[in-house]
Amino acid sequence: MNDLIDKLREAIFKPSLQAQQTQENWLKKYPHEQGWKQNPDGSYNVKGPVDISNKGLTKIPWKFRRVGGSFYCDSNQLTTLEGAPHHVGRNFFCSNNQLTSLQGAPQYVGKTFYCTNNQLTTLEGAPQHVGADFYCNHNQLTSLEGAPQHVGKTFFCNNNQLTTLEGAPQHVGRSFYCSNNSVPSNKLKTTVKRKYLQK
Repeated sequence: MNDLIDKLREAIFKPSLQAQQTQENWLKKYPHEQGWKQNPDGSYNVKGPVDISNKGLTKIPWKFRRVGGSFYCDSNQLTTLEGAPHHVGRNFFCSNNQLTSLQGAPQYVGKTFYCTNNQLTTLEGAPQHVGADFYCNHNQLTSLEGAPQHVGKTFFCNNNQLTTLEGAPQHVGRSFYCSNNSVPSNKLKTTVKRKYLQK
């Protein structure tokens, strides 16, 4: 009977141990294989893109300083953005995770920032400069406090639980989308410039 139990345990747990070893090997080899430059403090500078999406990660396993291309950490199980680069030259993708805040996010994103389909209740920690679009739709936001102050193109905050637009960006270059929220029309007029508002 004990032999049978041991065999069952081995059958159940062996695949997960193999998966863990595979991930550990990947974590050790990946920076070297990608040619990342390591700084004295242990962080990395990367000239091109970084793609660690869809890896089953609960946290970013390395610390980054600057990434010249796009940074992909979407479709994981991330609960924090600690370790994310401070500066991203192109796009930053952290959609489809378990994030409740954007603490640790880059403060400068040259192109578009995607944080859709998380569990965000606040935008605190969001980048203050986004060169193109900012997507925070499909979360649980009740306000826009902490939103970027400069968005070069379009700001998407639709499908949240917003009752106010206080904290909205000071500059949006193109359009502002806030449909499927509960913001009264009088607050729309007083908090957002009508020239770029798209309900």
